[in-house]
Amino acid sequence: MLGRDELRTALRRNDHELIQSELKKHPALIRKIQRMLYDMDEEVRWGAARAFGYASLVFDEEKTRDLLRQLTWMINEESGNDCWFAPQAIGEIGRHKPELVKDFVGCLKEFRKYPDSKIQEGIDYALGILQEAGVNISDESG
Repeated sequence: MLGRDELRTALRRNDHELIQSELKKHPALIRKIQRMLYDMDEEVRWGAARAFGYASLVFDEEKTRDLLRQLTWMINEESGNDCWFAPQAIGEIGRHKPELVKDFVGCLKEFRKYPDSKIQEGIDYALGILQEAGVNISDESG
């Protein structure tokens, strides 16, 4: 499995082939990637968000839904996480598997009410990707 520094480099470089290959061999790597959503380096955080999209190409539907639930919880104020990059990760999953993310649109829209502008930026990013992927994000949908 990739070490911390190797993973950070792969995320910065957006090395999707290496990331997908490692996730196939070591599915638990997603936990390290999840921690990288909190990294001080913004390039690493963006790479981690994109890696969740790549994970959705490797993992089965149920595992991907579990990731979506975890990411949604990470946004929730009650979780105490304040993970600013969780919405971007949800959006990146939606880029590759929009049919799995459509059930989470209502939650994302609810999180827009949070006063944290960083979370709102991430939500807007995620909803934009979902809309591009053909997911209905209108008020009537959720």
